[in-house]
Amino acid sequence: MVRRACIFRRVAICSAARSPVLRIFVWSLLALFPQVPVSHAAGATDRATQTLLKDGIIHVINGAEPLEPPVTLKMEELWRLESETRDARLVFGAIEDVERSPTGDFYLLDYVLKTVHAISTKGEYICSIGRDGDGPGEFRSVNDCFLTSDGQVGVVEYNSQRIQYLTKDGTSLGRWSPAGFGELRVRPLFASQVDSELVVCCRLLEPLGDRAILHAFLGRFGQNGNLLGKFFERTATLTRGEPYIFDEEASESIRFYTADKEGRVFVSPFYSQYCIHCYGRDGVLRKVITREYEHFPRPPQEVERMSEILLGQTRAQGWKSAEVAASKYERDIYGLGITSTGDLVVETSRGCLANPAGIAIRYDVFDMGGNYVRQVVLRGEADPWEDFFFYFEDCLVRVTEGYDTAKAQSAPTGKGAAGTTSTVDNTQKVICYRLSPAS
Repeated sequence: MVRRACIFRRVAICSAARSPVLRIFVWSLLALFPQVPVSHAAGATDRATQTLLKDGIIHVINGAEPLEPPVTLKMEELWRLESETRDARLVFGAIEDVERSPTGDFYLLDYVLKTVHAISTKGEYICSIGRDGDGPGEFRSVNDCFLTSDGQVGVVEYNSQRIQYLTKDGTSLGRWSPAGFGELRVRPLFASQVDSELVVCCRLLEPLGDRAILHAFLGRFGQNGNLLGKFFERTATLTRGEPYIFDEEASESIRFYTADKEGRVFVSPFYSQYCIHCYGRDGVLRKVITREYEHFPRPPQEVERMSEILLGQTRAQGWKSAEVAASKYERDIYGLGITSTGDLVVETSRGCLANPAGIAIRYDVFDMGGNYVRQVVLRGEADPWEDFFFYFEDCLVRVTEGYDTAKAQSAPTGKGAAGTTSTVDNTQKVICYRLSPAS
């Protein structure tokens, strides 16, 4: 699956577990490509690929256009769910992540209700896992979830500085916390399992007299919580008495990443650069992939809306006097993923927001050598500013953004208010589609 995330508004293109391997059912992606060519040109400047070696790091520089024609797939609806089902057992607050088990069941992380809804492969509601609280199997906040190789559900709690593990029926299996540095606490935001280790997006606040250093890093952790290495880190300095200014482009966490089955980690570290860092399992930077790309400008109303979202989320994380500076552009890269054949899939702002009618989304595909080989185009309907997607081997899950927060917060976990009606269709919907070649 692909991990997408522009703060909490878009959280889709992930995680390979958000499972560490992006699984997309695209027959045309099965071909293998050269590992690291010295150069590859398609006869036109905007399609050229050049490979350079700088300071022992491979740099693959791609043009604006892919080397091959696009592949188009159609979306055929299989099932849909929304808050008010006939039996009134399922209520959505705000679905922020979708995982799929090897058996085909889906797990929907609900950010508002602090629970995980289990859904069968046919779209039938099974149960809801976890609830608001402080005890085993209870959450005060939920930021992310993932499935382990042995079928457990991991739920990341930023405010509680831990990951809780549960069975698929909700039984608590214990907690994991990243080891601190002395009295300094490490807070996990997002996580994926890679073999027996965890790749975790974290934050750490380091007080230094009248100042403090806010560390945002992507690290590799052992099961005992010890930090084994950092892939990428950025820092910001906070001064006592001055408001914390969250600059969307400079202050974001290191959350745009994925990992392959070999333990290699791929990171999009910069907001306004189409740039992907490829790390070995040892944490050493091995390759940098770039592509010529034009930033996508935000409409003024979207800048205003994002400012409100960023301010609310930043203050909810404890920065009560925070100020924000929203970008006038969308992030170049929304998310990353790896196919079962090892290709790198990239979701972009233009691939989501700059499509003609009838096209839901386009994403870029790079081969194992880092060459920009094609775009895959999904034919279907979507609201480009509101919907987000989760891609799996044989299907795609679309989550619409509309939801009734007041109803979700007042309803018991996993239960709706029977008999309630609404004259406005503002409930969040989860829709599953089959993907197949377009005729």
